[in-house]
Amino acid sequence: VQQAIPAINTLSANAAGNEANKQFITQIGQRASDAPNIIKFAGTVSDLVNANKGKLTWGPGAELSQEIKKGLVNFAPGLGDVLKGQVAATDAIQKMTSSLAPVLARQLGGGQGSDAQLANGLMSVPSLHNSEAGAVALSDMIIQSAKKDVEAHNYAMQDPVNARKLYQQYLNDHPVINPLTSNPIMLDIGKQ
Repeated sequence: VQQAIPAINTLSANAAGNEANKQFITQIGQRASDAPNIIKFAGTVSDLVNANKGKLTWGPGAELSQEIKKGLVNFAPGLGDVLKGQVAATDAIQKMTSSLAPVLARQLGGGQGSDAQLANGLMSVPSLHNSEAGAVALSDMIIQSAKKDVEAHNYAMQDPVNARKLYQQYLNDHPVINPLTSNPIMLDIGKQ
């Protein structure tokens, strides 16, 4: 009986390790399968911002400005005609942001993050609350991250037993780059 206890402990540790590894593989598989939608939505936001450079209101007051423009389009047809394209572009950006936010929220810590982490993550979705350049930069970094999730997943699946180690190694070796500073984003975060 004494000799069987270490063997049982070893089996339990292996079973726990295998279960944690299975959960991790499922989690990174979900991230990889979400990537095409993330790339699509973030790319559309970036395209809309770039197509309307200098024409939209960004940052504090952007939502109020949008409501005023909508009112003019609806109630002052002659004057509002000039603003129709801006209103449509802003509505489209908000729609893409609404579509992107829940997908990114699901990825934040695999559903294990705190409410504060979730709120911070959702503020990182490119939208009118950002600057114009910030919205484009966020879109770019979100696209980079989604592509790296797929690449890291594929790399990790070459050796599923060591998937966690390989996944993290890939992400460490291929960081997301801030297009505004050309630095890895973790380096920029460390400077703040």
